[in-house]
Amino acid sequence: MPFRVTFFEDDVERLYQDKSIIRNRRKICAVINNARVVQRMHQNGQTLDDYVWQFVDHQPQRLILAPGEALPAQTAQSKAMAKKFKKDGFKFMGPTIMYSFMTAVGLVNARR
Repeated sequence: MPFRVTFFEDDVERLYQDKSIIRNRRKICAVINNARVVQRMHQNGQTLDDYVWQFVDHQPQRLILAPGEALPAQTAQSKAMAKKFKKDGFKFMGPTIMYSFMTAVGLVNARR
């Protein structure tokens, strides 16, 4: 279903005053910007789903951690993903955030 992002400066100000969210104007503007990027993707026939899965060849990646081994903060894949997201107009999408996203949505499954 197509959607439309119609946020304006008064919406940014309203969100900036909302104590239930992170009140960082740059991050609020980035979320609105990122929604517009996704909207353009949809208008061009691309889905966010296909866009993100391309970074793992459309297959969930398994990461087996040794006992006591910490989950990495970023990987070569998350760095490539962040670079591509930035190139395509997304904001606040660095490699560490991208790796957290990858694990949160199941692109990467880590286990011991």
